[in-house]
Amino acid sequence: MKRIIFLSFLLVGLTVNAKGQTIDPPELIRVTIDTATQDVNLYWTASTTKNILFYEIRKWDYYQGSLSGVSQGKVYDPSVFEFSLYDPEVLRKPVGYYVLAYIDNDHASGWSNLDSTIYLKSMFDSCKATILLQWNDYNTWRGKIGSYKLYESINGAPYQMVNSFNEGINQTIIDVNADQSYRFFVLTTKNNLIDLSYSNISMINTKMAVIPSKIDADYGTVTNNQPVVSFSIDSSSELTHYILLRSNSAAGPYDSLTSIETNDKIIEYHDPVSASEQPYYYRLKALNYCMQDARISENTASTIFLQVKNSGTSIGLNWTAYENWMGGVSTYHIERMLNGGTYENLASLNNLNYDDQSLTSLIGTNVGSEVCYRIVAIEESGKQLTSTSNEVCTELPVNIRFEFNAFVPGSTDNSTFGPKIDFVPQSFSFKIFNRWGMKVFESDDPMNARWDGIYSGNSVPEGVYRYQLVYRNEYNKNVVLQGEVTVVYP
Repeated sequence: MKRIIFLSFLLVGLTVNAKGQTIDPPELIRVTIDTATQDVNLYWTASTTKNILFYEIRKWDYYQGSLSGVSQGKVYDPSVFEFSLYDPEVLRKPVGYYVLAYIDNDHASGWSNLDSTIYLKSMFDSCKATILLQWNDYNTWRGKIGSYKLYESINGAPYQMVNSFNEGINQTIIDVNADQSYRFFVLTTKNNLIDLSYSNISMINTKMAVIPSKIDADYGTVTNNQPVVSFSIDSSSELTHYILLRSNSAAGPYDSLTSIETNDKIIEYHDPVSASEQPYYYRLKALNYCMQDARISENTASTIFLQVKNSGTSIGLNWTAYENWMGGVSTYHIERMLNGGTYENLASLNNLNYDDQSLTSLIGTNVGSEVCYRIVAIEESGKQLTSTSNEVCTELPVNIRFEFNAFVPGSTDNSTFGPKIDFVPQSFSFKIFNRWGMKVFESDDPMNARWDGIYSGNSVPEGVYRYQLVYRNEYNKNVVLQGEVTVVYP
């Protein structure tokens, strides 16, 4: 309270000269900022006191709280009522000024009304791609402001008015684009539509992390009975956070499977689920640095789900389509593996089903106990990628039988005895015994299971012999065949 009284006393003292003459202060009518130079321009009315020697412009020192302020310069031509100065503080905050009138170097008027610049500040939100603009009221015209007009320049283009606000509205949010240079200023108009005051120029460069222009699902395939998917990221992307999505249907819905953080532009993921139960569909979503969705792959990576129906020597295959390469599917290769060997191409077609009826030609050959299939899709164009389905193996029909119950060793017909086998079983044991239970023949090789009537280098006597054959069939069950065979000599 003492400080306020002192300041008031000082103010009154400054308004009277040594002869007791009152010195009237000028009126500061406008403070504005030059949008080209960012200089501060002040305009005032003349003091009504005669014989004014000069005017002095001072800046209010808020922190010191001093009425003396900080001198910014003097105007010695009493007929000039404007002043221009450069003050970098107006680019950081509102700055107040006032004017004094002097009749000599020692006697000045009281200070004019305090007026401050309009400070426009801008805050860029890269997550939302917006700029928040805020400005202070123009104090001198409070209650008489016609409008606040917001002007914008993008990348050095001429300023354009983008919005107008009534008194009392001192902020707005605008949407912006990435990697642009924005400049703004606010023009305050008095309700007389004549007086104008400009704010500082506020500048923002909307530097954002470059989001990928595209994300390609390169392929989905099956390795070791598990889905493997790969995506390519636009090389210009600066993002590093991704979410892999998965669905049981190409149409969705897609659920979050895992989050991935990487700088790599090729993202591969091994999904630890079984690919032999259903097809899976995948998309990749990129997140910006605010963990918001930025882009999702335009296409999906999927697995091909193969199912097989065994009808003996005719195997029916059905599979799901590959979804969805940018270039589409050129063809599907049906590949088959016999006897644990290597996969060989059986057919190429554009259908989603195939019947393998070629197995009958393999009856009696050593092709093993099962046959395995897989589908390989070939991309039509683009990267010429491939996608392999799950592998399905099925047991071949063993179909073991004995076609006669007697044979003549050394003859031209029926000279040996053994089983007739269509396809090799998983396990096999064939034994022949004489009438006293002595084993006279044994074989664990289904491709070499014919008895010629020889035991220990000699022909066995004529008579009836008993055989036993044990094998594991295509249904994974042990089968025992027993019977008798007669050895006959001519």
